[in-house]
Amino acid sequence: MKDPVRGVCLLQRQPCLPALTFVAGDATAWVCDHVEGAASETAAVELLQKMVKSELICHASGNKDHPFVHGFFLYFFVTGNKGWWSVTRGR
Repeated sequence: MKDPVRGVCLLQRQPCLPALTFVAGDATAWVCDHVEGAASETAAVELLQKMVKSELICHASGNKDHPFVHGFFLYFFVTGNKGWWSVTRGR
């Protein structure tokens, strides 16, 4: 999913957002098109929610409990720097 050419479309780096941020609706469409067995929107959202629970992706707010919601919501791919929101938001 993170492949720069064939992966989900990532937003340009913004100071207020973590790296590797994407729009939920784009990720849902990408999963439907590229993941076997997840051709429906419902199946794609279920898979992406499993990725949230596994801490592979997270809502852009940094709230690990925020569920995956299809639409114009921002999420990011979690990397080794899981505490980025504490540093960037002064918490």
